[in-house]
Amino acid sequence: MKTATIKKKQNNIIQIDFHRRLIITLLILINASLIANNHDSTTLSRYIETALKNNPDVKSAYYDWQSEIQQIAVAKRLPNPSLSFGYFLQNVETAVGPQEYKLGFTQMIPWFGKLKLQGDLQALQAEIAHYHLQQRSNELRSNVIRAYYDYYLLKRSIAITEQNVDLVRQWETLVRSKYASARKSYADVVNVQIELRKLEDDLQTLLEQEAVIIENFRALLNDPNVNQIDVPDSLSIVKKSFTPEEILSMIRQNNPGLLSAEIMVTLSETGVKRKKLNFLPDLGIGADYIFTGNRYVNNVKVTESGKDPLAVGISLSLPIWVGKQKADLQSARDKQQSSLETQQNLNNQLTAKTSDLLYQLDDAKRKIHLYKDDLIPKSVELLKVTETVYVSGNVDFLSLIDAQRKYLQFLLDYERAGARYFQILVQLELLTGRTL
Repeated sequence: MKTATIKKKQNNIIQIDFHRRLIITLLILINASLIANNHDSTTLSRYIETALKNNPDVKSAYYDWQSEIQQIAVAKRLPNPSLSFGYFLQNVETAVGPQEYKLGFTQMIPWFGKLKLQGDLQALQAEIAHYHLQQRSNELRSNVIRAYYDYYLLKRSIAITEQNVDLVRQWETLVRSKYASARKSYADVVNVQIELRKLEDDLQTLLEQEAVIIENFRALLNDPNVNQIDVPDSLSIVKKSFTPEEILSMIRQNNPGLLSAEIMVTLSETGVKRKKLNFLPDLGIGADYIFTGNRYVNNVKVTESGKDPLAVGISLSLPIWVGKQKADLQSARDKQQSSLETQQNLNNQLTAKTSDLLYQLDDAKRKIHLYKDDLIPKSVELLKVTETVYVSGNVDFLSLIDAQRKYLQFLLDYERAGARYFQILVQLELLTGRTL
C-alpha cells in the first residue's frame, strides 16, 4: 500500500513537471515565431552588394556593355583607307622617262547619312547591353534574397523541429512512467517512439539541406569563404498593398526587359532606314603617285625627265544588284515586325505575371494572418487541453500526437508563408526594377 502511494506521488510530480515544461516549450516556440522584431536588413544589403561586385555573370554583362560602347566610335568612323603598290613588269616609256612603279591611296566614303545611322544603331546596341546588365543585376539580387529567405525558413524549421523533438522526448518520459505504473499500454510507448524517430529523421533531412543552400549562396556571391548565412530569428512583415495599375506603371517605367524590347523596336526601325541607303553608291577618292625614271638621249639626260606625276581620282560603288538590296531591306522589315511582336508578347506576359504575383502576395498575407492570429493559438490551446486530458487518462496517445502534429504543421506553415511573402515581393521588385 505504501509503495503504491509513493508511485502515485512520483507520477503526479512527473505529470506536473511535464506540464510545466510543455508550457515553457510552447512559449519559446510562439515567441520565436510570432514576435515581429526588425530583422537586420543591413546584413542582406551587404550580401547583395558582395554578389553584385563578385558575381561573374554580372561582370560578363558589364564588359559586354563596355564593349558595345567602344564600338560606337568604330561605327561612326570612315572605313580604313587602302594603300596599293604596283610594279611595271615592262616600263611604260613616256616623254619624261619610263614609269617604273606606282603607289596608290584610296579612301571610301559612305553615302551621306550612312555613318550617322551606323553610329545610331551601335548606340542603341550599347543601350540594349546596358539594360541586359540591369536585368542580370536585378536577377542576381532577386536570387540572393530568395536564397536568404530559403535559409531563414530552413533555420526556423530546424529550430521548430528541434523543439518538437524535445517535446516528444518529454512525452516519452511521461508515457514510460505511466506504462511502468500499468496505467498505459505498451502501444503508447511504441507510438511515441515512432513519432520521435520520424521527427529525428525530419531533423536530419533539414540539417543536410543546410549545406546545399549555403553552397548555392556561396556561388551567387562568388565567395568561397561563406560558411554560414546570418539570418534573423524572426521576420518583421510590413504588409504592403499594390494595385495592378501601380505595378504595371512601374514596370513600363523601369523594367529592363521591357525597356530593352522598346529599344529593339527603335533599333529595327533605324535598321530599315540604314538598309534603304544601300541602294545609293559609296564615294571613293584616291591618288596615284607614279615613280618615273630619267630619260637619256645619247647618254644625255633629257631636261624635265624623271619627274613623278601625281594622279587624283574619284570612284563610285555600283549597287546594281537590286535583288540583293531588296532582299536585305525586306529582312530588316521582317526584323522590325518581329521586334514589335516580341514587345507585345512581353507586355502580355508581364501583365499576366503581375496579376499572378499580386494574387500570391495577397494569399501569403492572408495565410500569415490566419496562422498567427487564429490557427496557431487554437492549436496551442488544443495541444494543452489534449495533454491534460491524456494525463488524466481520458484520450489515447494518438490524439495527443495528432494535436502536436497540427501545432507543428501550423507553425511551419506560418514561417513558410512569411518567407514566401518576401520572396513574392522580390519577384515583383524584379518586374518593376525598383525596391517596393
